[in-house]
Amino acid sequence: MMNGWFSHRRKPGRPARASGRYSTGFHMTREAEPVYARHVDYLRRHQPIGCRDRATYNLVRSWGLEAYLSLCCTLTFPTRPARPASPGFVLCDLQEGLLRRSIRKQAIRVSHSIAP
Repeated sequence: MMNGWFSHRRKPGRPARASGRYSTGFHMTREAEPVYARHVDYLRRHQPIGCRDRATYNLVRSWGLEAYLSLCCTLTFPTRPARPASPGFVLCDLQEGLLRRSIRKQAIRVSHSIAP
């Protein structure tokens, strides 16, 4: 399965050969479009492509590929039965200075970046 945001970096990589048989929640930034445009044959082998947003959907369709608007897979999570007893914030790879210090101080910091 391929799911995610490709890519916020200036030089995104090509799709992994080991990616699964289907795609859902796929999104490309403008910077990533030229890279993925070179890999249309790869995407064609794994269509239909589930797209996270309408802009990605329209782009994938403009390449002659089958696509559907899947939105984000987090929308499938169950609704919480109640508010957490102690609400908080999780900051994932957030750039310093974007939130007030009082909020950052209460937050749990995580990263999705992993070593190669």
